[in-house]
Amino acid sequence: MIPPQFAERLQTREVREGESVRFTVRVTGRPPPGVRWYREGTEIVSSRDFEIIKEGGTHSLYIPEVFYEDSGKFSVKAENKAGRTCHIYSLNVIKHP
Repeated sequence: MIPPQFAERLQTREVREGESVRFTVRVTGRPPPGVRWYREGTEIVSSRDFEIIKEGGTHSLYIPEVFYEDSGKFSVKAENKAGRTCHIYSLNVIKHP
């Protein structure tokens, strides 16, 4: 068994209101870790507004249209039987004048 690890760190992103944004992480571990995304401590459920995409060991959170209210702290957590890890990052949305 190998605890989960993120292959790279997410960076804080700054986008304009109305644009799209995608956060992508590659996760390793054995058994393959489960990945969950959170906004301000609340788990994100995949929907039209927040799409959670999994392709093998690559996991993405895609927001097709960001609003000022989407600004805040996000986190991604990976967990398997060998352990868990978490990364916290921010989304800063620039409001239209």
